[in-house]
Amino acid sequence: MVYCHCGLRAKIRTSWTALNPGRRFYSCPKQDDCGFFDWFDPPMCARAVNIIPGLLRGRNELQEANNALVHQNGRLKKLLIGSWILFLHTQNAYKTAYIKIIQDCASVNQNPKCIQ
Repeated sequence: MVYCHCGLRAKIRTSWTALNPGRRFYSCPKQDDCGFFDWFDPPMCARAVNIIPGLLRGRNELQEANNALVHQNGRLKKLLIGSWILFLHTQNAYKTAYIKIIQDCASVNQNPKCIQ
């Protein structure tokens, strides 16, 4: 176990700097830390340092595109539900009006076929 200058168990964090992308290190667990720092991982090779930032950018772009699609999907679901509610309400209104016409026609003529 590694302890910081405060005597607390050091926390493992991940560096996302250009020179050390994805490299883990120990630091103080407090918000206003004591300045303790030590590497957990060995140094990265030059190829990894060059490749990882591009991979991260690509991953972040895909995540943003996915978030936009999830948001759009939610909006489309709400629109679909709203259109179905409107459709069912309209259908119910037509059904109610049709039944009223049949009832009015039957009461006036005593013949429910008067609407034909």
